[in-house]
Amino acid sequence: MLPRLPTPDDDDPPPSPETRDLGTFLALFLLAVLGVGLLLLIGMVLPQALYLALIVVGFGLYFCLHYLVWGRLMSSLVPEESDQEAAWHVPPPPPESLFREAALQPQDREND
Repeated sequence: MLPRLPTPDDDDPPPSPETRDLGTFLALFLLAVLGVGLLLLIGMVLPQALYLALIVVGFGLYFCLHYLVWGRLMSSLVPEESDQEAAWHVPPPPPESLFREAALQPQDREND
């Protein structure tokens, strides 16, 4: 018997945001556990590697703290942009006199 192709009725609903977040957390947690385990194995062979790892972790903590202070906390001080506001200010069109001067030929400018 041949397997049948899925039909639109067989589609599963898309995963909820909580399910996706849990999967992401689990993947990052397992990656961190594997990284620490490998680092400990390397540290048994090369003890100096642990100092390098501490420096890297220190920089990582510094950047996380920087993100939390400047990225998250300071964003609450910036007013939210409403839908009616443009993403940037569009200047008004230039006055018509600029177009008239640009359209003049060099010989016309001498006559003015």
